[in-house]
Amino acid sequence: MLRYLLGIITAFLFLASICCLLYIFDQGGVIDLKPSVLAGLSRFPGWEDVFEAYNIGRLQLQTVEEKEQLLVEKEQALADLRQEMAAKEAEWAAEKRRYELEIKRLQLTGATGIQTAYVEISARLLEAMTPEAAGEALLKMNFETGVAVLSAVDPRKAGKILDALPPEQSAKYLDRITLP
Repeated sequence: MLRYLLGIITAFLFLASICCLLYIFDQGGVIDLKPSVLAGLSRFPGWEDVFEAYNIGRLQLQTVEEKEQLLVEKEQALADLRQEMAAKEAEWAAEKRRYELEIKRLQLTGATGIQTAYVEISARLLEAMTPEAAGEALLKMNFETGVAVLSAVDPRKAGKILDALPPEQSAKYLDRITLP
C-alpha cells in the first residue's frame, strides 16, 4: 500500500513538474499553451465552444490590429500632407510678399518716372520763357517742385530767372538748390 501511495505521489510530482515547466515556457514566450489547453478542454461536455470562441476572438484581435496599423499609416500620411501644405503655404506667402514688394517698387518707379518727366518738361518750358515770365511761373509752383525744376534748368538761365525773382524768394530757392 505504501508503494502504491508513493507511486501515486511520484506520478503527481512528475505531472506537476511538467505543468510547471510548461507554465514557465508559456510565461517566457517560448510556447503558447492557450490554444492547446482550450482545444483539450473543448473535449469535455459543456466546454465544446471554448476553443471556437477563442479562435473567433483571436481573429477579431488580428482584424483590430490591422485596422490600427492602417489608421497609424493614414495618420502618418495625413501628417506628411499637412507638413507639405504648411511648406507650400509658407512658400506662397513668401512669393506673395515678393510680388507685393515688386508691385510697390513698380508703382514708386512709375510715379518717379512721371514726376521726372514733368520736371524735365517744366525745365525746358522755363528755359524757353523770358526770365520775368519764368520767375512768375516758378513762384506759382509748389516750392519743392520749383526747386526740382530750377535744378534741371541750365545754370546760366537759372541765374537769370533767380535775378527776376524778389530777393527773399531768390535766396530761398538758391539756399535749397545749393544744400544737398
